[in-house]
Amino acid sequence: TKAVPGDEKGNLKSEFLIVDRAAVDDDTDEELVEMDKIRLEASAIAGRINRLMEDKVCIMDEATGSLRPAEYRDIVILLRSMSGGLDDTIINALADHGIPAVSGSSGSYFEATEIRVVMSLLSVVDNREQDIPMAAVLLSPVGGVDEDELVRIRYDEEDIKDISLYRRCRLYAEENDDALSDKLSKLLDMIAHLREYSKRESISSLIRECYSLTGYRAYATAMPLGEKRAANLDMLLVKARDFEKNGRQGLFEFLRYVDKLKTYEMSEAEAKTADPDANAVRIMTMHKSKGLEFPIVFVSALGKNFNKKSFQSNVLVDSDFFLTGKLMYEKGRFTRDSLFRNAIVKLMTEQMIAEELRVLYVAMTRAQEKLILTGCESDIPKLLEKYGDRDVLLFTDRVNAKSFLLLLLAASVRGLKYTDIKLLSPQDIELTEKKSSAEKGSRLAGLETEALALDKSAFYDRIVKAHEFEYKYSELVGLKSKLSITEIKKMRELPQGQEEETGLASFVYDLAEDSAFMTGEDEAAYEGVASEAPSKAGELTERKLTPSERGTALHKLLELIDNKEAVAAPDKQLYVREFKKKLLESGTMKQEELDAVGSTHIIKFLESELGARMAKADEAGKLFKERQFYIGFSPEEVYGTGIESDESDMIMVQGIADAYFIEDDGIVLVDYKTDSADEEELRKRHSTQLEFYAKSLERLLKLKVKEKLIWSVHMDRQVDIES
Repeated sequence: TKAVPGDEKGNLKSEFLIVDRAAVDDDTDEELVEMDKIRLEASAIAGRINRLMEDKVCIMDEATGSLRPAEYRDIVILLRSMSGGLDDTIINALADHGIPAVSGSSGSYFEATEIRVVMSLLSVVDNREQDIPMAAVLLSPVGGVDEDELVRIRYDEEDIKDISLYRRCRLYAEENDDALSDKLSKLLDMIAHLREYSKRESISSLIRECYSLTGYRAYATAMPLGEKRAANLDMLLVKARDFEKNGRQGLFEFLRYVDKLKTYEMSEAEAKTADPDANAVRIMTMHKSKGLEFPIVFVSALGKNFNKKSFQSNVLVDSDFFLTGKLMYEKGRFTRDSLFRNAIVKLMTEQMIAEELRVLYVAMTRAQEKLILTGCESDIPKLLEKYGDRDVLLFTDRVNAKSFLLLLLAASVRGLKYTDIKLLSPQDIELTEKKSSAEKGSRLAGLETEALALDKSAFYDRIVKAHEFEYKYSELVGLKSKLSITEIKKMRELPQGQEEETGLASFVYDLAEDSAFMTGEDEAAYEGVASEAPSKAGELTERKLTPSERGTALHKLLELIDNKEAVAAPDKQLYVREFKKKLLESGTMKQEELDAVGSTHIIKFLESELGARMAKADEAGKLFKERQFYIGFSPEEVYGTGIESDESDMIMVQGIADAYFIEDDGIVLVDYKTDSADEEELRKRHSTQLEFYAKSLERLLKLKVKEKLIWSVHMDRQVDIES
């Protein structure tokens, strides 16, 4: 049979799929009404997608130029907005029908279904008397209880209203002997175990125990979009470990931490999976679809009312007519709309409808081959009859419309030959859901029969083979993919239990305690600087700088000093004093930062042979200070021999070289150290660090590092590191 676009008859008409919802009372909460409409519509969408797949509707493949059966990835559902978890409702409805779907929104991570289930379980473990989390656990795959069974648990002839749902479950399990009581007993035993476990183990361990006992992670992985769900659950473990790293402990504190993230909207988006082109239905907003095209497009939630809440505020602001407000009657303490306010509301409504129509136009023109409009509304036959008598779309129909659906109905009844309008009742959707459930049960039964028919020995061999499999590069799994040179030095050279030397931060001294670092002449010089330079309120404080702050101050001074000028200066003491004065006056450094850096050792460095070589290189433009690098090394180079890896495996190493300069025959690498140690100890401590600096420079600059030098501030001389 030759494939044709569309269905078996080649029908590419646009469809208008409308759920005719039964009328509801006027007192019903509007948000509940909207959610009821969305659930019905989502089920109708799922049924239509399944029929598209069953009918093997064909679309044109742009890559090959030939027809092929449509896949889930060819279908997009466009929504005006995703507020109120609209996309989650549709995703869950599609998942119930076995249809994978992904949302283009960066929705809240903690609102993902699988995360809410686990967080509800943790809440119950923390406090069993919470009814809402307990009900969520019962109705989830963890509890395995359906709505009818929940009613049986909750119902009590004695009508004890003040008893919690947890206690109801315990009473039912104790007083009954049926399948439901068995389920409840197992669930209650698990909760009791987890409560004891939480008292002695970390939060991350508790979450892993929840996954292990419930099997929920495996269950989530087997669901549609299982890879994404599993990634979300794994991310929860990471968040728990991050929480513990900050020194916080306890399940109650963790739950409060998560609540704060949700309250202040600090939750990040859901975990990203590796495959962005997964075979799944995509859900996105109409705005995001602008400029894109898709083979099959559902424009959905058209029955959702336009947002006119902003028109209800007491004061309205218009760019052309400024302000308008309601009239307040002081005597009766009531308000009413003024004539001017009504005019502004009418104008703003017209502008809003015009904008909505532009957005709708964008959505409806995204379909390449098949457009399906969906919505949910009451009394559809009456509306069709009302609009069917009109030859034109009236202006009042546009400005008084409450939703896209009403606008489209008024326009489409005059062009039925171009559009198929299909009405569905809640009963039709219920039949579709029952059929889908029966088919799912049939598929599961078939899988069970197939599993039982398998050769047990072959099945056992497959399991043993899988468990005995050894990954060739297992040693690489626990290695970091990014390291600093400081981390490498610590890992390879420091003895067990010895703390790492603080590097540049230790280059400075506490002046109050180290009189050798600041001479009396230095102190007088600083007093002169302080008296001549203007001080800013709040800028100078009496507090002592931290080692990190003192290190930063010295680091900045050495970076900014002009080596060629400093070395050439006849009076280096005066030069350093004037240089510090300039730094203070320009606001580059504060007084307390300058006070933390003495001049004696700096001057000795400038007067040394190394200082002269650096000045000469500076004059030639070949001196480089505080140069950051980021380069890849093989695992063998970083961690040593004995690690098997592929050529493409790289560990990124980053660091900052204090200084290096280029001479005719190569690079000279310089690192400043303040250790109170002799030459041999300095070489032992820092050879690895300079080795990686040297290798990095050689690879980046394609020049050989001929010398690796340490300038010891403690000894005021250079120490050569053997190349």
